[in-house]
Amino acid sequence: MMDHAKRGGFARFMATSTLVLMVLAPAVTASIWIFLDVLPPDTFMRLGPAFDPQEIGVGARLIGFLVMMVPTAIGLYGLAHLRRTFVESAAGHSFSKASVDGFRRFAWAVLFYVISVPVMKAALSVVLSFHNPPGQRVLAIELSSNDVIGLFLAGLLVAVGHIFAEARALAEENASFV
Repeated sequence: MMDHAKRGGFARFMATSTLVLMVLAPAVTASIWIFLDVLPPDTFMRLGPAFDPQEIGVGARLIGFLVMMVPTAIGLYGLAHLRRTFVESAAGHSFSKASVDGFRRFAWAVLFYVISVPVMKAALSVVLSFHNPPGQRVLAIELSSNDVIGLFLAGLLVAVGHIFAEARALAEENASFV
């Protein structure tokens, strides 16, 4: 078992890592749409037929950015709560109410994130093909084995979060008996 000093150091590292990810995620999402012209042509290959980035105007890029920000925002919400869990753990309160609640909110955010990604991809297929003439616009719907595995793992995290909450409640109840 890891001693408190090592666990606290790792928890601080993870809290910092989540903070870095919270800064990078929206920046990367914005960069994709700002620098769409220089991305490899197959970047959005799964969203339907190839498209010419030069034909994607500022309006479509803004809509694409907003569509991609939905799962990103869900991820940011989850990371903020996961960070709370790591901060609590670093302070030696791994199973505090704030820590357990943070983990549970993170788990639910992961579930909603996994659900939102295929919806986002379908919406992007429309955004990226909307400039095409009628009959050549695309709505691409994709559900892969990765999405199914993601749903399973997200459900697993939600279940673990509930188990942590029950364990915490039992520990509080047992501590109240003197």
